[in-house]
Amino acid sequence: MRDANIPREEIFLTTKVWNIDQGYNNTLNAFEKSLKRLRVGYIDLYLIHWPVSGLRNETWKALEEIYRSEKIHAIGISNFTIRHLKGLLEFSDTIPTVNQIEFSPFLFQKGLMDYCQSNKIVVEAYTPLTRGKKFSNDVVRVLVQKYNRTPAQILIR
Repeated sequence: MRDANIPREEIFLTTKVWNIDQGYNNTLNAFEKSLKRLRVGYIDLYLIHWPVSGLRNETWKALEEIYRSEKIHAIGISNFTIRHLKGLLEFSDTIPTVNQIEFSPFLFQKGLMDYCQSNKIVVEAYTPLTRGKKFSNDVVRVLVQKYNRTPAQILIR
């Protein structure tokens, strides 16, 4: 960020608590390390990377605490299924801002997307371009020709 000479407030910074750092105290420590490593005073969006069994509720409590301290502007989750979300919503009154999930035309998780939307949770797709693995798919190739677009444009649309 410094090398690009862009003011911090013009950057939306997201990072995650990784699986090995989950649990209440571990999450608090990992967050502080992230601030130091990134050389920032706050994070815009902090996510739980994966719903680790036995730790996700403790981890979420830590995120809530950091959020209340205003060092995070929004908290969310990644890779949570409907079952995980239901458990979290029963455990806490704090609704995640985001659920970052793998989502593409080849992994179209409509039920999960609908559940998130009905609970006012933003779905953020990762791997929408399938890491390029489906660029040569027959259907994608037909659509590329039909609409005169790139495979990436077809998959994103």
